[in-house]
Amino acid sequence: MISKIEDTFEIGCWVIVNGNICQVIKIIEKYHESYRHNYKQYRVGDLYSTVVVIKKLCTLRGKIITQNRLLVEYDPKLKEINQKHLKTIKNIKDSKPDEYRKFVIYNAKSFLIHQESFYFKLPDNISYEEGLYDIKNTLNELPLQFSFNELIKLFEEKSKYFSLKGMISYHQYDLKLDIQLNIYSTYHTVINKKMIFDNVRVLPVYSNTSTEDKKEFNERLKI
Repeated sequence: MISKIEDTFEIGCWVIVNGNICQVIKIIEKYHESYRHNYKQYRVGDLYSTVVVIKKLCTLRGKIITQNRLLVEYDPKLKEINQKHLKTIKNIKDSKPDEYRKFVIYNAKSFLIHQESFYFKLPDNISYEEGLYDIKNTLNELPLQFSFNELIKLFEEKSKYFSLKGMISYHQYDLKLDIQLNIYSTYHTVINKKMIFDNVRVLPVYSNTSTEDKKEFNERLKI
């Protein structure tokens, strides 16, 4: 069983990772959900991974790190700092306040985006235009933030042609799939063991689409 890093470390604490003095800026506990069809060893709600986003301040010798400052670690081995490391941090704050300020305000948002992709096959005798209109019309009812279960319920209630219960959550190239639905969690937010999403995008499945169809499809996305 994966241990909870938050039992030992917390957001804002200083740690040693790969020989660098770093600060923990985000701890993301990832729980198994129903759309992860390929992982039969987990039950819904099981913790399967912990992601820690870390910001590197300096080396153990006090050399400030200015490039590749952010580090995303999966189930990392974090080491606690000691008094010597705390003194190094204080020296940087006191002697190089401008450099330390740059470290503090460095933005990590782009590292926190989480994406899941799902694939639809159009029902027989349903055109792209009809399918796209149905999906976009359904998605218009989404709240600003939603869980996957809420997305399932919305499609069950609003969509004429599609259901997420049997949706394919990875691209099987032996199947002719027509529409890809991406859902995003901008800050990798998890509440009550569920990923909270806040954005969606509808795309054609290009591997099964001719050049002319791609152009036509992209025009129809503007419905």
